[in-house]
Parts: sequence; structure tokens; C-alpha cells
Amino acid sequence: MRARIIIILSAIVIPLMAAGRAFPHLPAADQALPRDTTAEMAILPDSASVDMPEAPPGPEEGDTVKTRRAFSRLIRRTLFVNRDKHSKHNTQVVDEAELLDRFNGKRINSITYDRHDVFEDKRTWFRSLANGMHMRTVESALERDLLFRVGDEFDSETAVASNQIIIGRPYISDSWLDVRLRPDDTTQVDITLVTYDNWTIGVTADGRSGDRAMIGIHDYNFLGMGNRTGTQTHFRYRNPKYLGNVFDYENLNLLGTFYTAAVKLGRDFENTYTDFAVSKNFIRPSDYEAGVSYRDNKFSRFGVIDADTLRYHAVNTRSFDLWGGWAHFIESRQASFYITSHFLSERFPRRPGETSAAMHPLFHNRDEILFGTGLYWERFYSSTMIYGYRFQEYIASGQKLQFVGGYSWQEFGDYWYAGLTSAKGGFTGLGYIRGEASIGSYIDAKTGKLWQSTLNIRGGWFSNLLDAGRSKMRLFLNVRYTRGWNRGHGAGSLVRFSKDIRPTSFDTYAAGSNRALVSAQTVVFTPFKPLGFNIALFGFADAGWIGNNPDTFRNAFYSTFGIGVRFKNERLVFGALQFRLGFAVDKGGFMHNNMISLSTEQRMNSYRFIPTRTETVHFE
Repeated sequence: MRARIIIILSAIVIPLMAAGRAFPHLPAADQALPRDTTAEMAILPDSASVDMPEAPPGPEEGDTVKTRRAFSRLIRRTLFVNRDKHSKHNTQVVDEAELLDRFNGKRINSITYDRHDVFEDKRTWFRSLANGMHMRTVESALERDLLFRVGDEFDSETAVASNQIIIGRPYISDSWLDVRLRPDDTTQVDITLVTYDNWTIGVTADGRSGDRAMIGIHDYNFLGMGNRTGTQTHFRYRNPKYLGNVFDYENLNLLGTFYTAAVKLGRDFENTYTDFAVSKNFIRPSDYEAGVSYRDNKFSRFGVIDADTLRYHAVNTRSFDLWGGWAHFIESRQASFYITSHFLSERFPRRPGETSAAMHPLFHNRDEILFGTGLYWERFYSSTMIYGYRFQEYIASGQKLQFVGGYSWQEFGDYWYAGLTSAKGGFTGLGYIRGEASIGSYIDAKTGKLWQSTLNIRGGWFSNLLDAGRSKMRLFLNVRYTRGWNRGHGAGSLVRFSKDIRPTSFDTYAAGSNRALVSAQTVVFTPFKPLGFNIALFGFADAGWIGNNPDTFRNAFYSTFGIGVRFKNERLVFGALQFRLGFAVDKGGFMHNNMISLSTEQRMNSYRFIPTRTETVHFE
């Protein structure tokens, strides 16, 4: 069994956990974006006490009283979050672009950067040590992520998009734009970008059965330049032996072009990696995308499930991708029309020997070209305590309609491809609702028969933020349905319940061409903040059906339910620490229980409507 532990560098554990105080945000009165304008205050009921003059304390007694009060302040500051952090502006859904509309058309006179360390409160040597070991994000890295420059006309949508990019960086915990009219010239504005850094250095350790281990170090903000780099060393620990290293590097904004460059090289216990990629995504309503990637990976144990049996195969995959696209904003429709294309060449020098026309379609050699076209619009709203815990989050409302077509030259035949995707989401009186439906299929160029057809339906909802005493609460519901036809056998022919598709407590190799899943979760964001870590309590219940019967509810049934607690410091780049008590059942009754599950939950990214690289409808 594989056990994964994420730990913090031993010299930095104490300062990280000592980060018990949040940043006081004190923007000017004319600041455009809605922020919490009250500095955080400890809850100190003893501060209102009055010493009785009739019995003044003696020197020793006075020292005791002061000590008790200092201890009381320490406990309360350690355990509680100021209730102002759950203020109106922080918890309600806000259209920041609308609030900034009054500055539209004014000339940008200056842009300044107000950069903050991970820990602003330096009253203890722990925090000073942590800040000393952390390199603050440099101005040039922040400037590269802005979509506007001095001399440009201010545009509220562009400003919000810029802040959304910056706050989405893993090394930034919080950011906002302070926009002010110049007193001497109201046709111009001055902009201040305020940022708070995350702690981004960490160590990963991994121990496996069979006398193998791994230790790695990574930094998501190397030298403060906004680049991620890391390395992992693999070895045997009983009879010490070096097994290999894996190095990875990612530049999130190459020379201010908004191209991302990524490299992964090396080998671990069983696999060898050679990955290169350079790409740019759509950002503005009128924009372009482009990218190229090469991959040559070797897996000595590639797991394939067929007929409820897990088998391992040695697989070597090589692929080359080249893609691009263009989008133009149509003012009259308030939407963008786009065209995209994607060329893929994929080869498998090593694969299971029984691979054939109907066996292991995932490992078929192919050259393929796809074209996509459609309409989309997207607008961001901000709130908090959705997928994160304290700081600002951007959620996209929008709509997308996309058609995909192309041709595939495969080793066992040539095929046309056709697909359709429709997605829509936004805020309602009951919360945020989104839905997406995709259908696609290859069509045999000679016979016209369908091959590897796929239908995906996804839906999600989360409630408005609800009051629960001193705490806050949200409800979440997600629905996912996948159906495949004419998928062949072996790799690529079946779907299952995987790690990213809850319920994660399912201890089964059950698979099929028809899968349905309903997941519900209630999250309570408590006011407690021990040692700087926010606490959220949660309860979950999941129901899933999987098999080959076209009637979904006649397939094998599985369910999980349970409760848990998450600890998260928003100034750390790592996922939330999660403890969970869960139970799993199927149609036959109780399957197993997971009495204590310790894991890390990565922060979820909100759904986007902006188009990405053209792909076939995934069956996974």
C-alpha cells in the first residue's frame, strides 16, 4: 500500500504554524474593489474589565493578573477568527467589473506594487525567520501578469481579468487592485496592485512496500520570479541504492507573453519521463491560443482494468501535439466567436502484445487533426468560502456552444470524427448552478459505423453562504454521467471510479461502459483558527452505479457516507489536511469502513467556459 505524506521543511514548521494572525486590509475610502476594511481584532472580553480601586493588586498579584490576561489574549487570538472576516463584502457574490465601470475610459497614469510577505506580523522570531527564508515575489513577475500598462485606457473587465490571473497563481494568497482618481486630473487614474505571498517551499516524502522510498523538494515561486521547480530522488532504504531522479520546471508566464513553458525529465521507481510543452491559452474575449508539446514516457506497470480484473502492462507512449486558435468578440452578441485546431501524432513502441483492432483502443497508433468552432461568453464574480477558506475566489458565469470535427488516420482504419458540447452556468437566487453535456464519436470512413462513441453529462450546484451560528455553511451537489458505445475491449474500453471521481472510498475494481454518480457534501466553515489553520467540518454522501447494462440503475451500486475535518492555512501553497471517517456499502450491504483517513485535498479550480485545446470527448 502506498502511503503519501506531505511535510514542511523541518526548519520552517514552527513559523508556518505560528501564523495565527491574518492580514489587516486597510484600503482607502475610494478603493473600488470591495474589501474587508476593518483590521482584524482579537475577541477580548476582558479588555472591558475595570479594576476595583478598593482593592488594588499588589506587585505580585498585579503580575499574575497581567499574565492571566496575556494568556487569555493568546488563546483567543490563536483559536478564533475575527467575525469581520465573514463580513458582507467577503461573503456575498460581487460583480467587481461593475463596481469599476465608473473608471472606464480614463487614462492610466501610474501602476505601483504593494507587495507583502507571507507573515505581516513579525512580533515573534518564528515569523521573522519564515519571512527571511522566503523570497518575496518580485515586481517584474507581477507586472508580467497585468493585461494593461501605463498610458492605456482603463477597462474594468481587463482589470478584473488581470487580478483573476494573479490571484490564481499558486504563490499568491490574496490580491486586489486599488484604483483611484487623480485629484489634479480626474481624466486619469492611479492603480496600486496589493499582493500577499504564499509560503511555497515544501518537501514530499513517499514510502512504498518493496524497500523503495522517495524524497523531493519543490518551490512554487523560485527566487520570487513566479516559476515552479522541483526534484525528487528515488532510492532503496534497506539496502541503499540510488534508483533515479525526476526534475520538473514550469514558467507560468514566459517573458510576459502569457506562454507557459513546462519541462519534466528523469526516472523514478518504475517509469521514465521526457515531457516538453509551451502553450498559451485564450485570456481576452478577442485573443488567440497556441501550443506545442512532446512526450516520451515509459511505464513498466501501466494498470488496465478489463472484466473487473486489474492487470499491469509495460507501455511506452510517444506523442507530438500542435494546436492553435483564434477568437473575436462580437459586440452585438456580447459573446466571442472562435475557431481552433489540433494536430496529434501518437505512437506506442511498447504495448500489450494482444493489441488489435478491437483490443486496447487506448494503445492504437494514430495521426489525427481536429477543428473546433463555437460561441462563448464568460464573466467573473467574486466571493469567498467556496472552494477555499478565507480569501477571495473568482467564479465564472457564462455559456459555451462548440462543434468539433476532424479526421483520424489509425493503424486499424481511418475515421471521421464529430462532436458537440454545450455548457452553461451562473448565479441564481438559490446559489450557483452549472451544467455541461458532450457527445462525440468516430465514424468509420469506409462503412459509416460508429466507433468509440461517448456521452458525458455533468452538473454542479453550491448554495449561497448560510449562517450557522458563528460559523458559515455551504451545500454542494454534483452529478456526473458517462456512457460509451462500441468501445472495444481492454484499455480505453471501460470507465471506473477513480481518485478524481468520487466516491474515493470505493475499494473496488468495478468498471463498465455506463457510469452514474451523485455526490453531496455539506461544509461548515468554523470561526476557529488554531495556529493560523482554518478549520472546516464536512459531511458527505455519494451514490454510484457502474456496469454495462444500458439501464443505469440495474448496474452494480456503491455508496459512501461519512464525516470529516479539514485544516487549511491559505498562506500555504499545499492542499488542505483532511481527516475523514467513512463507510462504503453496495447492493450486498456493508463493504468496508475507513476509520481514519489522513490525506491532502488540493484546492479545486472553478469551472471555466473559455475554450481550450480542441479534443475528442473524453471517456474516463
